[in-house]
Amino acid sequence: MRARGRHVKPSRLKNVSYTVGLSTAVAVPLGGFHASPAAAHPVAPRAVSPAAAPAAPVALPAASSSPTLRQGARGPAVADLQRRLGGLSADGVFGPLTRGAVVSFQSGRGLVADGIVGPITWGALNGSAVVIRASRSVERTAPSSSVGAAAVTEAARHVGKPYRYGATGPGSFDCSGFAQYVYRQVGVSLPRTSAQQAAAGIAVPRGSEQLGDLIIFRTGGVVTHLGIYAGEGTMWVARRTGTTITRQKIYTSSYSVRRVA
Repeated sequence: MRARGRHVKPSRLKNVSYTVGLSTAVAVPLGGFHASPAAAHPVAPRAVSPAAAPAAPVALPAASSSPTLRQGARGPAVADLQRRLGGLSADGVFGPLTRGAVVSFQSGRGLVADGIVGPITWGALNGSAVVIRASRSVERTAPSSSVGAAAVTEAARHVGKPYRYGATGPGSFDCSGFAQYVYRQVGVSLPRTSAQQAAAGIAVPRGSEQLGDLIIFRTGGVVTHLGIYAGEGTMWVARRTGTTITRQKIYTSSYSVRRVA
């Protein structure tokens, strides 16, 4: 190759290529570069020492990739949680103080204040959007509808109320009476019985639940029970005689899902 009548040695070309490549690698953080007309024409690069190089931004873990944490957990994820909550020693031990801070955070965001840190709470820690509905803040985890999220918040208001067969609230409930009452408060009319509710709305593949979906249980093909999906593999439910309204884990993989909002 010749430039202005002079022969350019290959070794000098290699040096130029290496220097420009290094400049490109260290000068532009991912996702933050918008080329200006001047930037479209390379200039002689400056050497950047490691101390002068800008620190890479700390990436917040996505809710879907963060582990579910509860009291008794230990490790780096707990320490990360403690740093995010603030006011705690990041010792990596999920004890009563950490649980109290989680409950306080959840209450302040309108979430179910159970002290368990799952995808919904991680999302709120990462700054997920909040929808204000009926003077209550309800976390919206896309693509859940705001009505479904509001139903979850309404369900949480009745924690501790007793189960009574045939009851439709507001002082006591059976499982379908509870679902019907909760959805009535957010403007959705559901039929009365669990079998009728299991045919309402649309079917949703298991594993694609959104806040407020009905979790349907069957025995021998007959609908026997249902709950209101509350996120993180849990549901709000009126269980059986002798129990109260509570949020519990979905206890079996044999269930179906109906979306009514």
